[in-house]
Amino acid sequence: MMLNFVGILFVLVIVALLVGGVLLIKGSWQPFKDEEGNPIPFTEKEKWSVGAFVAAAVIGVCTLFLATDHPWVKKMKGRRV
Repeated sequence: MMLNFVGILFVLVIVALLVGGVLLIKGSWQPFKDEEGNPIPFTEKEKWSVGAFVAAAVIGVCTLFLATDHPWVKKMKGRRV
């Protein structure tokens, strides 16, 4: 039961990181506002930084997940569950 929870959590974290990163880069989601309440758009450099951060976070989460003995990992590695 716990291993299934870890797998589902892994998938949800990856999807959340990817969706959040895409929304930030495309400008659909602008969480930062100035003093008057107007959204602050990202510059091209900031968009690249967000993309690099999201990619690094996804790679980090995948690395942590692949280090576990989850049945999905065993199946990917070709071992019996």
